[in-house]
Parts: sequence; C-alpha cells; structure tokens
Amino acid sequence: MADNLIKSFSSRFGPLQEMKPLYILFVIFLNNAFVSLLSLVLGLALGVLSILFIAFNGYIVGVISNIVAQQKGLLFIVLALLPHGIIELPMVFLSASIGLRLGLQVFSALIGRPTQIKKEFKEGLQFYFHWILPLLFVAAVIETFITPLILGLI
Repeated sequence: MADNLIKSFSSRFGPLQEMKPLYILFVIFLNNAFVSLLSLVLGLALGVLSILFIAFNGYIVGVISNIVAQQKGLLFIVLALLPHGIIELPMVFLSASIGLRLGLQVFSALIGRPTQIKKEFKEGLQFYFHWILPLLFVAAVIETFITPLILGLI
C-alpha cells in the first residue's frame, strides 16, 4: 500500500522537479490554496469532510515521511518539512477549523437552533483570503526556494 502511495505521489508531483522554480512555486501555491479552500467549504457537510481531509493528508505525509526517513534519515525529513510546514500546516488546520465551525452551524440549523451560517461562511472566507492565502504563498516560496537550499547542505 505504501509503495502504491509513493508511486501515486511521484507520478503527481515528480514532473515538478523538471520545471522552472517560478512554475513550481505557482503549482505548490495553487495546490495548497485549493485544498485549503476545499477543506473550508466542505465543512458545510457537517464538518465531516474537513476532518477526513486532515486525517487523510496526515496519513499520506506520515507514510511518505516514514519511507523517505528510512532511506535518507529523520534529519532529512525534519529539514524538508519544517521550514515551510511551520507556516503551511497551521494554515491548513485553520482552513479545516473554519470548515468544522461551518459544519457545527449546519448541524445546529438541522436540529432547529438559530444559526448564522451565511455570516460564518462570509467571515471564514474573509479570513481565508486575508490570512490563509497570503501565508500559504509565503510557505510556497519557502518550499520552492529555501527548502532545496537547506537540503542541499546535507
């Protein structure tokens, strides 16, 4: 199963290694921005999809990190993930958290409690565009330009 996951990951992101850095930056940023927005919006499905999204992505990162750590060591994994992950992961978690909050609003509406789904959704999107999106861009810059430099030192 892990081998299939690695093959799938490699086929999806392997071609990035042959591309120019600005294109890589663009692809990484758009992928993270889309996935984070999707997690936020899918929270309207009672928050279940936001939780599954976080769990699934955590599983993928864990499996791939374990395999790579066996080949290149734990230090490599830390240096590969920490520089951009310290910004990217909180933004992804915040997107999912907004999705969970929206899911709670939907659940409350379903059981007859007063809600403000529209207001919560609007505020969630404002937070996404004001904070999450710009910080995901910063994380993508770090992942594209700084992480390879750090990894080149080991």
